[in-house]
Amino acid sequence: MFTWNFQYISKARLAESFHQLMLDSKKGDILIRIHTAIHLEDEAVDLARFIAGLVPDAHIFGTSTSAIISWGKLSQNQCVISVTQMKKGRIKTALLPTFDENNYPVPADTLCQHVKSAVIDKHTKLMLTFLTGKYLDVYHFVERCNDYFPDVQMIGGLANTSDISLREFLDSGFVFNEHGWSNKGILVAAISGEEIESYSSYATGVQVIGKEVEITDTFGTCILSIDGKDAAKEFRLGVGDELHDKPELTNLFPYVYSETSDIPIFVRFSDDKSIEDMFDEKSPSNTALYEAHPEIERYHRREMINANHNVRKGKKLRRAFIYDRKIISDNRSMFRRIENFEKAETIFGYSCIARSMIYSNCVKWELSAYENSNMCGCITEGEIAHVNGRNTFANCSFVISVIGEAPATQEYNPYAFYHTDS
Repeated sequence: MFTWNFQYISKARLAESFHQLMLDSKKGDILIRIHTAIHLEDEAVDLARFIAGLVPDAHIFGTSTSAIISWGKLSQNQCVISVTQMKKGRIKTALLPTFDENNYPVPADTLCQHVKSAVIDKHTKLMLTFLTGKYLDVYHFVERCNDYFPDVQMIGGLANTSDISLREFLDSGFVFNEHGWSNKGILVAAISGEEIESYSSYATGVQVIGKEVEITDTFGTCILSIDGKDAAKEFRLGVGDELHDKPELTNLFPYVYSETSDIPIFVRFSDDKSIEDMFDEKSPSNTALYEAHPEIERYHRREMINANHNVRKGKKLRRAFIYDRKIISDNRSMFRRIENFEKAETIFGYSCIARSMIYSNCVKWELSAYENSNMCGCITEGEIAHVNGRNTFANCSFVISVIGEAPATQEYNPYAFYHTDS
């Protein structure tokens, strides 16, 4: 396996770079990832088609982003292209719809079945997975993937764009390949092979502080009640009335699901919107929500907390916060595990937009440990992490997968941790 990253400058320079790499799909499958913060949808597809003309039979995997990660460094207003040439391993990619022809979201189980039939085989080790923020069943989908293909590690998340906010969840991202783009689709790339090994890890910096509570009522992404009490009011009382003027404070105090107590789940607090403002009653995807809550006050402005995925009644939550010493210890532990992985031929890395906005220096520091490696990835709106043998959807996380067909070492930078020693 061979991986090389380069930033897009022009089509002429791109053609020259590919010529120098002397890629040949007859020697093994080729995966070409494109993470772009500078192309519009049609422009991104045009770039993918140009690359497909340069490297016939390559598997192209493209996402929008707000910033790229290349050679372990974060860059804004750039487009990164990462080429991986396999030796014996196999690549399968698919761009699948997450909404049907009537604009109803595809059920999570159905989507799992479609993904499995499209790209998964008995030797699949890792699957790159990108969706957009419009598919709100993303958490349940990732959970169900553990049952449909339990031995497959996943990494990726929700594509975003340069439209960013700490006050609301956005859904402007898109995925693409040489055949087209979609803001209502899922793009997957499965890497398979008997000799392939992969290892996936994560860092969050989350520390649990609250007691366990149960979600007792929901409306799509909105948590209506916790332990029978108004969820937004309880959250505001816990954080403080400053939320009215600074709703972005929610980013400092995420929830965690009890079964993954170090994976943050963000909510957004608002007090100037109604249920109908948040959930268009004319949208087919919201029909079932209103049918399940015929008595709900639709038009009155109220306090609400919303996640960026559909939340399920009965799930157990705990309050948490993110702090610097835990960020350091999480990254140190992850680095040691990544550093000791034997087949480190290629490294994938993805980090959350909220993490880069709230803790910008932290993200640069986290990446600096890999600045001499071939790590490539991007900033996302939400991440898919591999936690204790299971895949899960997360917020405000730094996720890494390392993969290879044969023993190899990367040029890591352990000095990043030296000044953090206490």
